[in-house]
Amino acid sequence: MAGPSLNIEECADRILAEGKIVEVESVGKDELIVDAGDAHLLVEKALPSGIRLTGKRSVLVRGNFEGSDRYPSRIDVSGEVVVTGSVRNARLSGDRVFVGGAASGSQVKAVVSVDIGGDTQNLLITAGDFETRLEVIRDLEVEISRLNEKREVDARGLSIRQRELYRISTMARLTLDVGLGQIIQDDGARLFVDLQPFYKITASRTEEDIDKAIDQFFNKVVVGMLAKTNRVRLRESVSRQTTFKHLVRQLHELFLATRKRDLLDRQSEETRRRFDEQTVSLCATEAAVQIYGHPLAGTEIRFKRPLVTAGDRLKIDEETAFIKVDSDPSGESVVFATDVESQKRRLAELDRGTEFRLEENGIPDKPIG
Repeated sequence: MAGPSLNIEECADRILAEGKIVEVESVGKDELIVDAGDAHLLVEKALPSGIRLTGKRSVLVRGNFEGSDRYPSRIDVSGEVVVTGSVRNARLSGDRVFVGGAASGSQVKAVVSVDIGGDTQNLLITAGDFETRLEVIRDLEVEISRLNEKREVDARGLSIRQRELYRISTMARLTLDVGLGQIIQDDGARLFVDLQPFYKITASRTEEDIDKAIDQFFNKVVVGMLAKTNRVRLRESVSRQTTFKHLVRQLHELFLATRKRDLLDRQSEETRRRFDEQTVSLCATEAAVQIYGHPLAGTEIRFKRPLVTAGDRLKIDEETAFIKVDSDPSGESVVFATDVESQKRRLAELDRGTEFRLEENGIPDKPIG
């Protein structure tokens, strides 16, 4: 009885439906790298051995994808790899990999899953290959540390400005705390600028527009209110007028420094959010391999699973296990050999169409479907 089959056209249609596709028309022997950038890549013609297809999205190859023993062909993308035909002497790497036909003499790496529609032979599959995601997490971790250090430096500078403004204004008996919806206030030692009330009324604007609005607000509203509030004192002496002008400039710089800090805080929050999302996604990934044909001699399936420990610095180890298909000494039958001796079993016991996952007690197999 025929087993289940991989619907490779459904995988292909999923990529085509997203649009933004670059089609490979022809590739010369001297042009062995095709980078689709931020677009999907569509291949409908035979390509020379040694070709390398790369990009930030997915690749769809209609037909076979083959290299040679000496020059294997490669696909290395961030999205899905879909080959509607067979794969031979190739290296495939993506988030998910789908091959409609048989796969032999090749290496396949996927973050999430690998689906092979035909038989496999002399094929190395690595499922749960999370190195790319781990690089992203480590980069975000470094960025978080950099932003935290920058914020500490900026916070010290901001505190000095706040104390200096309060000291000079108090000595000159000039009032800078004019309210304005609690935007300017002091605590008896420092002068603060709180732009949150301002952000609420400019929430729908771009950051560039908000910067312009803050400048306009300061020049038209703040300066006017300061002059009105201190007009009696300013008439008393020319030196106080000079001090007032200096304080206005310093207050404007405090506005700009506060705005810079707020943007840095927002950037830190966004980076932390992305870091948390990537970490949760990494931990939630359960890699799977589905072989719709027969796993023949030389097929090896390696599973990787991240083990994450939270702390001052995220610690990520990995748990690994593998299955390898080999001929027995008589050369007649094939057995599954794993890193757990008790899990060895004959391939003949499995029906065509098998799914493998890494679980706590090893790599159990079950029929697809």
